[in-house]
Amino acid sequence: MSEHGVKDSLGDEIILGKPYGYSVDSNGVTHTTLGIAEKFTPSGKITLKVISSRKSLWMDEAEENKVDTKKVSVKPAKLFPIYEKE
Repeated sequence: MSEHGVKDSLGDEIILGKPYGYSVDSNGVTHTTLGIAEKFTPSGKITLKVISSRKSLWMDEAEENKVDTKKVSVKPAKLFPIYEKE
């Protein structure tokens, strides 16, 4: 459990060590990033260790996106939890 009480986009507390994702749309390109929550930053963001990054143009199928950065810091309200497939 998070001692910070910081919540994700679903209103659940963010738990360090758990997987989360977020997406960003700009000019028809969608970037989706998945990562493991590592820490709370002093500015109130969550640092993710990137495990997957994909992009797609308009309605095309998403393809793997080469990422130079291994970590990103994101506003908590943009994050959604990732669950394993059953």
